[in-house]
Amino acid sequence: MTGLSRQRERRRQVARRRRVLWAVVGGLGLFVAWLVISNPLPTANNGQFFVAEAAPDITLTTQHGEYRLSEQKGEVVALYFSFVG
Repeated sequence: MTGLSRQRERRRQVARRRRVLWAVVGGLGLFVAWLVISNPLPTANNGQFFVAEAAPDITLTTQHGEYRLSEQKGEVVALYFSFVG
């Protein structure tokens, strides 16, 4: 094989690998999309969402005092736990 034909063969191999890689990535994307579509989030029934089980009552100490999760019943609550150190 001449140097030029080796370069062409190498380019073909690289192009083939890229096509396979994109096919795999596209297949995984379709699979994830199918999972999301086939398992929708719980829907509301008369304004009430169905929850598997209630969150445990926790008390957090903040700069402004104590925060009890049980006092937030019926409200939307987003908790973010972070550790800086």
